[in-house]
Amino acid sequence: MLTQNQVLRTLSAPESRDRLEAVVADPRLTTRGVMAREVCIIFNSTDARGRLQIATWAVFQIQLVNR
Repeated sequence: MLTQNQVLRTLSAPESRDRLEAVVADPRLTTRGVMAREVCIIFNSTDARGRLQIATWAVFQIQLVNR
């Protein structure tokens, strides 16, 4: 389970950034929601109930775009 702080820590690792860039470059992933779902699967990002943390990753994507 990754919390929001762990999301930032995970993405600070160089190998994580490479994986994330590959997801963003994938032409099959056309929306932020689809990308967020894929990133959750790659990083095994689930909440306490085992659900993917899609909203957390979608918010993070918005923050990246607005920088």
